[in-house]
Amino acid sequence: MNFGENNPKEMPSHLFFRARQINYDSAIRADISKQNYSVCPRHWYIDAVFMCCDCKKDFDFSANEQKFWYEERQFWIDSQPKRCFSCRKAERKTP
Repeated sequence: MNFGENNPKEMPSHLFFRARQINYDSAIRADISKQNYSVCPRHWYIDAVFMCCDCKKDFDFSANEQKFWYEERQFWIDSQPKRCFSCRKAERKTP
């Protein structure tokens, strides 16, 4: 199975679970050697829109932010943000 290796539109749908919008035109190639995955790597990072679980506003999870999350911070490739930046920041301030 190629997991969308050559075409971002063929990536497994669970990698964008709960996405309200996906912009395939923004796709940038991932370096899977830097990712933390068990079965399925993310061959592409794609701008996606999600709804914040706290404030219910839409927020962008950009391709560049995904690259940082998965290659630099080493988050599991099937993890996704649940909160917008403002709500994540507010949550970190809560004791």
